[in-house]
Amino acid sequence: MASNSSGSASPTAGTFTTLSGAIELPDLVVASFHASTEGTAGGQITINAAIRNDGPANAGIFTAGFYLSPDAVIDAGDINTGYVCNFESGLEAGALETCSGLIGIPSPLAPGTYVLGVIVDDGGSVSESSESNNTRGSDSGPLTIVVGTGVSLDVPAGGAAVTSMAGSSGETRAGYAAVKVSSGSTPYGTAVFSFTQNGIVVSEAGVPASPPTTSARVFIEFRRGAPVLPGRPDSGAVNVNTGIAVVNNGTTAALITYTLRDMSGGTLTEGHGTLAAGKHFACFIDQLKERAAPDFELPPDFASAVQFGSLEISGDRPVSVLALRGTTNQRNEFLITTTPVADLTANPGASSRSFPHFVDGGGYTTSLALLNTSQGVEKGMLQLLDDDGAPLSVTLSDGTTGSSFRYLIPSGGAFRLQTDGSPEETRTGWARLRPDLYNKAPAGSGVFGFSPAGTLVSESGIPAADSTTHARIYVDLSQGHDTGLAIANASAVPAEITLQAFEADGTTAAGGSQGLLRLPGSGHGARFAGKFIDGLPEGFTGVLDIRSASPFAALTLRSLVNGRGDFLMTTFPVADAESDAPSPVVFPQIADGGGYITEFIMISAGEAADTTVYFYDEDGAAFDSTATR
Repeated sequence: MASNSSGSASPTAGTFTTLSGAIELPDLVVASFHASTEGTAGGQITINAAIRNDGPANAGIFTAGFYLSPDAVIDAGDINTGYVCNFESGLEAGALETCSGLIGIPSPLAPGTYVLGVIVDDGGSVSESSESNNTRGSDSGPLTIVVGTGVSLDVPAGGAAVTSMAGSSGETRAGYAAVKVSSGSTPYGTAVFSFTQNGIVVSEAGVPASPPTTSARVFIEFRRGAPVLPGRPDSGAVNVNTGIAVVNNGTTAALITYTLRDMSGGTLTEGHGTLAAGKHFACFIDQLKERAAPDFELPPDFASAVQFGSLEISGDRPVSVLALRGTTNQRNEFLITTTPVADLTANPGASSRSFPHFVDGGGYTTSLALLNTSQGVEKGMLQLLDDDGAPLSVTLSDGTTGSSFRYLIPSGGAFRLQTDGSPEETRTGWARLRPDLYNKAPAGSGVFGFSPAGTLVSESGIPAADSTTHARIYVDLSQGHDTGLAIANASAVPAEITLQAFEADGTTAAGGSQGLLRLPGSGHGARFAGKFIDGLPEGFTGVLDIRSASPFAALTLRSLVNGRGDFLMTTFPVADAESDAPSPVVFPQIADGGGYITEFIMISAGEAADTTVYFYDEDGAAFDSTATR
């Protein structure tokens, strides 16, 4: 019988010589191998392996070792768990014996998905007729390794679940989060950063989950002394920078190339770095050389002359990427805004896309940025439409006036449109992105800012959205928040849209509908939840179900009036019931302490889900922070 230990066996071999003089040898194989599929670094998992001798000769003393591999190829170069089964009596020809027990998972160990494998005769002590069949990965499937205990979140079918970090009083600590889905459909996930400065909440930003990719591109804006109202130097100055956070949530190191391009797609500089398994870093573009890529040389005149461009992040292993725009306003307050990440491995498609909300005037400005993610030139039209579906004329920062703007973006290039905010009255609508025939659609992002009395108090990102006919959004009326919905009719014919509110359980109706929302062809509507649904209780949190027979594009806007009376905004993506949620759910940046709190919102657009949110520090170790529901 086999015994378990962490020792090794002395070399022995069994052979049998036939009457003809031929030497027959044993042949050790792993007949079956079952093991736990979930584990924690430093914890234990169960294993059960059946070892059989398929050869005609007896096998002498041998051992079986257990290894963690990042891929399906099991060999002695993988991570040795230190667990050994000793077959001290060898194994007779045709015999089968089992080895079972508890394996200790090494620590520290990067979280992620591994293949737990067994190598029989891993010391090479037995001469066999075949040495190529001594390994086997677990028949039970991959082993998911997590760090720490995590926070369990049960997401009801069609409902929502929320958890938040504690927001410690010490210095700011950064890391990342990953969500494990044990059963059900992957939910839509959003992380919300809240930053308090001098006792006042000055900024909130919602960031969608970022599945790993081998190639991504983000829009870069890095300016110093930029006017608050574009084209108006007398409006005051702000500093703008773009930061990235990158996580290697895999089990092997990633070699990453960072390529900075100008608006025409020309390469300005390139840098290289290695990100170890389970590691994370976050920095602004002018800190990339110090934090991640020693050979990355940012042009010294970028902030003063170039100001805009794109950063491509490509690796030999998938990594998750997040981008944030940081603006320091006239009061020296730091405002954070999400910047969407374009996955260059995805097919960009040729369909029209929408920016479901566009606002200009009355203290508001909007900028839109388009990124070419294909190998050829991308051409098309960017159309601005008002609430009635009519052209919405705006004045851009360069003095150009119009409602439709042609774009022609070379490969690797970008296009930017910026309103000057000159109208006294606020005007709202939406933007439609229409590629020319046979052209791919660029990736899009936008930012609208609010500057009452000339002081920038809030900025919020606007992701480009695909159309759907059924979606759900998270509604939050708690702790001074309100939630609005911006919705654009993507069809040229009138649309009737049904809206119904539910408790967070996704099934208990809340409030009463004010009837159908009717939008004209190519029309737009933007209202807070109380204007769509009557009788929502104070402090309500839940979901709003949105349905229509014709396609629409939607955006969630959560507002907060802070302790100083400033109106803050952050946008959330919707949960599209017609599309699968991005998976796996990884949030490449979390922040806790020093004024920061990170909140996590999970929305189901279909089936219920049993999930656990795990928090990691920059080194992939458990993030020591209490999370509260």
